[in-house]
Amino acid sequence: MSTASKVRFFFYKDHLPGSRDTLQRLMALAHQTVTDKRVAPTSILIRSGVHATPLNNGRIDPSEWHITICYKTRDHLLRKTHVACHGYVKHRDSLEFAKSSHAVEKPDSCMKSNGRAVWPSEDELQEIPRKWT
Repeated sequence: MSTASKVRFFFYKDHLPGSRDTLQRLMALAHQTVTDKRVAPTSILIRSGVHATPLNNGRIDPSEWHITICYKTRDHLLRKTHVACHGYVKHRDSLEFAKSSHAVEKPDSCMKSNGRAVWPSEDELQEIPRKWT
C-alpha cells in the first residue's frame, strides 16, 4: 500500500482487528474509500469493521455492507475538522471496495450518540505503525 505510506492510520483504542492481515486490508479499503473522491488524506480513522446499518424498519439492506471511517486533509488539520464516510464492500464477508459516500465536513468536537468525540484526541486512538502500511 505504498500510495498510503504518508497517511497516518488510526483505530479507536481497543478496537483493533484480530489479525494483521485484516488490519492491512481494512487500511487499504479505507484509503481507497477516501481517494475514490480524489482526496489526499493525511490521517484516516477507521471507526468500524464491516457492518450494515439497519433501515428504518430494523431490517438490514444486504447491499449496504460498509466500513465507517473519518479522514483529514492538511486543511482539516488546521481547521480541526474531519469528514466521515462509508466504504461499501461487494459482499458482507469481503473487504473488496464497491463504492463510497462522503458526509459534509464536521468539527472534531462533534459527538457520537454515546457522548464520545467522533475524532477524539490522539491519546484515545491507536496509531498503526508506518511499517505496516
